Amino acid sequence: MHAFIDAQNVFQATQSQGWQLDLNKLRIYLKDKHGVTDAFYFIGYVPRNQHLYAIIQQAGFILQFKDVATLPDGSIKGNIDVNLTLHAIDTIDDYDQALLVSADGDFYPIIQYWQRKGKFKAVLSPANVSQTSSFLKRDAQGNVSFMSDMIHKLKR
Repeated sequence: MHAFIDAQNVFQATQSQGWQLDLNKLRIYLKDKHGVTDAFYFIGYVPRNQHLYAIIQQAGFILQFKDVATLPDGSIKGNIDVNLTLHAIDTIDDYDQALLVSADGDFYPIIQYWQRKGKFKAVLSPANVSQTSSFLKRDAQGNVSFMSDMIHKLKR
């Protein structure tokens, strides 16, 4: 089983709820609860964040980088949606089931694709129920769990 993780979505959702995710606890949870063997962590690449990338890898995640753009206001944009989706499609023969970690409704087509291929397992949303895309909740057909319901297991 493979997990496909939208790093920015996870970070923003947990921060907006006022807590920080412990990546080690998340990796253990994914393995123990869902049988995840490979957890792909999709994140924008910023050269100064090498320490962060080392922490993510030490927790057992496989980093998948995307080049980022610097916006006129100096903020960084590293939208990974297409990269995650393409990786999931390109490697579909490498896994028996897939789990998505995101609350982003842009991913509902990959859920539909996984369902057609008999590969869909579940969605783990870093957001609470009301902040998770209705498309994800609809297409996951009840196979959605929420990190907000398990803060005690995943909080740093």
